[in-house]
Amino acid sequence: MKWFFALAFPALLSGCATQADLVSMTSATIGCPKKETQIKDQDMGWAAYTWTATCRGQTFYCTNSDIAGFGCSRELKPE
Repeated sequence: MKWFFALAFPALLSGCATQADLVSMTSATIGCPKKETQIKDQDMGWAAYTWTATCRGQTFYCTNSDIAGFGCSRELKPE
């Protein structure tokens, strides 16, 4: 699986990744099926690519950069 991320993330940063690639990478990280993962609010900044993913009523904020790497964090809702 690591080889997939090693090959896919440079393409993501260069803008070559498709929506399907982004859904695949994100769903694997957040633990949601691809068919239930929706991507929105994509932004290609100078140093990072960011997007929001939703699945099963949860929101995840994802980022990929050369410095920090790739990751998604779940939105924390007040108790």
